[in-house]
Amino acid sequence: MSSSLQSTVQEVHDFNESGRAPTCSTTPAAPEITLSPEQRNILGIVKAGGNVFFTGPAGTGKSVLLRAITKALLETKPFDTIAVTATTGIAALAIGGQTIHSYGGIGIGSEVVELLVKRIRRSRKLRQKWQRTQVWVIDEVSMLKAELFDKLVSNH
Repeated sequence: MSSSLQSTVQEVHDFNESGRAPTCSTTPAAPEITLSPEQRNILGIVKAGGNVFFTGPAGTGKSVLLRAITKALLETKPFDTIAVTATTGIAALAIGGQTIHSYGGIGIGSEVVELLVKRIRRSRKLRQKWQRTQVWVIDEVSMLKAELFDKLVSNH
């Protein structure tokens, strides 16, 4: 048996004996990511409180930058004030967030804005979530229909 596997087996045994969850010492640490000068510039704008829109082809580090932005925001703001969302479930998983529809509590969002607002206001949980939100990150925003975006930013 390899030493790595032996260590894991020992940890499982320790868990069974102690009743506590084992710590895994065999998992390698994630490599440190170095942002490009352009990515650092965007991160700086966000840290200063600015709004940003960044785009690029696949594999250029957009999700890496988005995770760095989220990490930086969490260093200065409470977790429940930051909405990390995406237009699709797959994109949301990639950034550790949730879909816009799920976060906003709007279902598919096809209703008129007044009905969406009424739904949110009736739910104390949703109402408080919307009121607490200070930063809203939207990954894959180009996939968001303009009509739904307008509903989300409406001042009702």
